[in-house]
Amino acid sequence: MKADPLLILRDLLGHSSVVVTEVYLKHMNVHRIYRAAWERTRAVADAAALAEADAEFAEEF
Repeated sequence: MKADPLLILRDLLGHSSVVVTEVYLKHMNVHRIYRAAWERTRAVADAAALAEADAEFAEEF
């Protein structure tokens, strides 16, 4: 049986009803949160990729 993610979130946040959780979620800027996380992850991945490329090509010259 799959649980409803909204019910799980309600329980995790300690809300008395799903309606309270829905109101809470409407006030969150989910896109901003995901964008910020993506930008942080991308910056780390880009730095790691550049370091790997530098190490690999440094041996050729």
